[in-house]
Amino acid sequence: MKSAADSIYLVRSHEIIAARVLEPSHSERIQMNEGYKATGAEGEYKIRHGGYHPEAGDFYRYEDQQRLFWFYVDVKTNFKQLTMVVNCATAERLAGAGLQFPPLELKTIEDNIRRYFVSVDIVGRPRSSADPAPNVIFSWKFPS
Repeated sequence: MKSAADSIYLVRSHEIIAARVLEPSHSERIQMNEGYKATGAEGEYKIRHGGYHPEAGDFYRYEDQQRLFWFYVDVKTNFKQLTMVVNCATAERLAGAGLQFPPLELKTIEDNIRRYFVSVDIVGRPRSSADPAPNVIFSWKFPS
């Protein structure tokens, strides 16, 4: 049975003008203590919010069958849209040189991170229909 959390609603002046039941091409499961788990194009992956650092911003742990790293996000807000700018990744939490990924891997990682921010809020709670998904931008800074 589908719940309200399984649907996207477009609302105008408290009137539902369109509804679409989500039928993602991947299975996803959100558990607060373990983070976000889903199956993407290359298999299962997990992302969880790691915390906030005044200089690094919000940071997240990413793990899949091949990779384990931390990525860092600057949160930009304006009255209409929340924007998450993913700018760096490191092998260690809040430490180490920036990581670099091959182009094909980078596309998969970015798709998975985008899916994460569409599904959950900045600290990993399931996103409600009243909490629109943010714009996600990647401005990775890779070592030369």
